[in-house]
Amino acid sequence: LLLLAIAAFGIFRILKSEGPSPVKQAVITESVRLSKNVFPLNNVNALSVKLAVRLLENKDLATSKKIFEEVLVTEPTNASILNNLAFIAGEEGNLEKAAEYLRTSIQVNPDCAECQNNLGNIFYRQGKAAAAKPLFERAASIDPNYFDPCLNLAVVFEEEGDWQKAFDWY
Repeated sequence: LLLLAIAAFGIFRILKSEGPSPVKQAVITESVRLSKNVFPLNNVNALSVKLAVRLLENKDLATSKKIFEEVLVTEPTNASILNNLAFIAGEEGNLEKAAEYLRTSIQVNPDCAECQNNLGNIFYRQGKAAAAKPLFERAASIDPNYFDPCLNLAVVFEEEGDWQKAFDWY
């Protein structure tokens, strides 16, 4: 495992010297990850949400957004619905609205690792790495098997020049 980590770190450094870091690209280009497993409170909403996720996967943002907003009326504390609306807002380029949805999602479910990481990604895209770092750390502590915040922390520490901490997170 240690050799694998060392090899991955070495490959990362080689790739970095030839251009932008592929890890940085992943953090920057994927601001919010879609929640595919949404658990609505009733069967009608369950069907609507399945349709909305499918539409979203097919890039039909407008229709998907409308369905999620309708479900949100009856389920205002559904963190997955809020996360998916944040995804849509991010895709539309409205990072402030995406952050607002994610803050609400974290208020209703502070243990949503995906929401913590996604808000961190929004902050990172806005050039606020210092604000993103605690969100990535929180996401990693909530779900140690969720790899995205670990990778994001590695990128932040690398940019800070803290190679040991970056290596620890890779």
